[in-house]
Amino acid sequence: MKLHLTQFARGAGFVLIIATAVVLTAPLVYGVLAVRSTESQVSDRDHPRPDATPTVGAQSPGPVATPSVNPQDLSAGFEAFTDLHRRTYTWIGIEPANKQLFGQFVFYVEGVGTFTPGTTAKVTKHSRNDVEVSYDGPGSVDAAAKMDLELDRSISQGTPTPILIRLDGHIDPDHHTAEINLWAGGKERTAEHGDEGDHRAGATHYQLVATRPESPTDAVNKIVRLTKAQDWSSLYELCDTSYRSLVSKDQWLQEEPAAFTSWLAGANLTDVKTSDITTPNGDAGYWTAKFTLTLTASGTAGTQTHSSTVILVYEATGWHMATGTNAQ
Repeated sequence: MKLHLTQFARGAGFVLIIATAVVLTAPLVYGVLAVRSTESQVSDRDHPRPDATPTVGAQSPGPVATPSVNPQDLSAGFEAFTDLHRRTYTWIGIEPANKQLFGQFVFYVEGVGTFTPGTTAKVTKHSRNDVEVSYDGPGSVDAAAKMDLELDRSISQGTPTPILIRLDGHIDPDHHTAEINLWAGGKERTAEHGDEGDHRAGATHYQLVATRPESPTDAVNKIVRLTKAQDWSSLYELCDTSYRSLVSKDQWLQEEPAAFTSWLAGANLTDVKTSDITTPNGDAGYWTAKFTLTLTASGTAGTQTHSSTVILVYEATGWHMATGTNAQ
């Protein structure tokens, strides 16, 4: 069975998505922007500078993965973060050796769009646990840009329009946490003073706070418990949002018990065990963890086992099953 290019494999007692791992390894990258000056002047309050109109090349019309950067290679200096509660996302280039992305950033706000700078941001490494990023000047906003924040996937994009933006942030690369503030719009060369720092009068403030999620241990224990009980309805609720948008609960309840019964072949489920859970990883901008789930069944024909690698993804409501591969 295939749904939207997603292949499903049965036999572990529940569906494991095995053909969508690409969305779990490549965060959204808005494409490296080519900045060209225009004759009009849009300057910040301290350092007037020419207006820059970011233009996106024909091969990268919107939020897409940039082939020249491997987001899993930390030496690339590519940091991505998602705030599922404030519904914001950002990636920032903080490694000077990566000249293509250094000082570039994207800041996405659900329902508002994607903000990009007209020139490069200032990146200051105070320590290995504190990298400061600041920008104040011309930029653009793509109000048509939309993302799936749970998996950092681009859904749509449009034409960027000029806007003044300011970004202030602190990143801890070692722990993959960050606090980033962005102000958009406002009046040129006017400032207000408040708890959030100086910013242009009338500017709209957006925030991203990326923290480490809670341990996935409770979610794993729940998966084990529900699998032992063959509680298909509750297991469906532990599937990730993207999967549940493709497969209805009725379809799940029709197919999964039948698939599990077929695997048992008259035997009885006698044990469900898990391996150690990997340390949660947020390098791609969202958090994942994985473990191996092993089922054992015994019957007149003997004992049989089935092992699957289950990947968890952290969503706004907690840890959910995202993808896996059979390991029979």
